Amino acid sequence: MPSPKTTDHIGVGCRLAYGVMLMTRKRLIDMHGSVDHGHVDQMMGHLAEAEEWLKATARMVEMAYLRVLASAAAAHTQGIKFKGVDYKPVRRKAVQS
Repeated sequence: MPSPKTTDHIGVGCRLAYGVMLMTRKRLIDMHGSVDHGHVDQMMGHLAEAEEWLKATARMVEMAYLRVLASAAAAHTQGIKFKGVDYKPVRRKAVQS
């Protein structure tokens, strides 16, 4: 589990990304003439770190989903009855010819 410090740091990048996406094209262009270049570099660093961390997190969630799905298939193959599932056969109407 990531530490609160890590998630807080990633949160900075997420908030920056949100703010950038709300900016107009003109404001973004004007920013390069009004904000110190070091601050822009720092912002880009936060955005890149957040992007990589979120990609890795999304991949982890995807893999966890697939592991649960695979374990359900294995349990079914082994004949394990799933709790909360009604296994009674469905009563069907007779087919008339």
